[in-house]
Amino acid sequence: MRSRRTRLSFARKHRRPRTASTITPGERTLVAISQNGVANAWDVPSGKPKKLATEGPLWALAQNPKNGTLAMAGTPGIVHRFDAKLTKIGGDAALAMHTGQVRGFAVMKDGRYFTCGWDGRLLLWSPSGARVVHKLAERMTEIALTDDERHVLVLCSSGLLCFDTQTLAITGRYAPKQKNDSILSPESLAVAGDLAAVGHWGGSVRTFTIPALEPQGVVQLGKSEIEAMTSYDGGFLCGTDDGRIVSLSSSLEVRWTMPGFGREAEEDDRPQSVTALAVHDKILAAGQWPRLYDLSGASPAMKKRFVTDGGLFNNLVFSPSGARLVVPTSYSFEVYDTHMGTLLAKLDREEFPGCDELTRAAALSEDEYLVGAENGTLFQVTLQ
Repeated sequence: MRSRRTRLSFARKHRRPRTASTITPGERTLVAISQNGVANAWDVPSGKPKKLATEGPLWALAQNPKNGTLAMAGTPGIVHRFDAKLTKIGGDAALAMHTGQVRGFAVMKDGRYFTCGWDGRLLLWSPSGARVVHKLAERMTEIALTDDERHVLVLCSSGLLCFDTQTLAITGRYAPKQKNDSILSPESLAVAGDLAAVGHWGGSVRTFTIPALEPQGVVQLGKSEIEAMTSYDGGFLCGTDDGRIVSLSSSLEVRWTMPGFGREAEEDDRPQSVTALAVHDKILAAGQWPRLYDLSGASPAMKKRFVTDGGLFNNLVFSPSGARLVVPTSYSFEVYDTHMGTLLAKLDREEFPGCDELTRAAALSEDEYLVGAENGTLFQVTLQ
């Protein structure tokens, strides 16, 4: 029996330490990855190398023994996949995930959805996985989708970006001049028709056309931070740090103001910060300790108060029918009946594997929801 040895030129291809290697079934191909982001596959009989398309440091390598698919874990939250013929799965796109707090969802009718997070990434999720649409060296804090689903808007520490949902290209930017007092720091976002509204730390609200983000108007609502915003009746609702809910028209005229949020009883010594807002038809859900208001009259009338403790980084979500209100808190995922005010379901944080704290949620259907975590993990919850 004769044996044959083939010399494979590792040194010329990997100038930084190799981090992992594997040989494919049949022992015909050897794959190695390195810290400098280089991944190579060698044909063992001939020693001929092939460079695989990756980027950034590569740290781990795994192979599916059934179909020969390769997966390479790279820079935080990125996974590159190759089929048995070493063709990259998904074209130039790589699987991705968040590595920081998930800050919001923009769900489209075809089942795809965008997410953004404190890791500075905008991701697009589809049945085949997720891809990085855009990345910043700063936090992304809010996300909103236009009604026609043609554009998605993302708020970040330094301003606002608008993306085309089909081409994924940036169509507009808003970058306020930063001052030492941070009064122009963007804090909240809402979309109504072809207008985007941005609430700022110093109490101002500014509107912009979509998709170019050309400035349209500005209004000053006191000096307290605009904590939360949502669209309503062709305009916007704004929640402030000093406990006010303000209704604005699309031209930024004040339609009504509800002060003293959270002071329904004499023992409530000060208003509560309005950290979350959600509207379904004429019903408003508001606050870290949620309340429901009827907006059909001349001024908001409180209907129900839920006994739960929401979080500073959480939101409120109505089901598509409005019959349910989802309240993600730091420590639990809660679902309430909006008519009766009863608790329908509660999942404690421990029931979400690997979760540290829950952040924000979104509705996929009446019974299916998405919820993110502080560490970037995403979960899908199905109610039965």
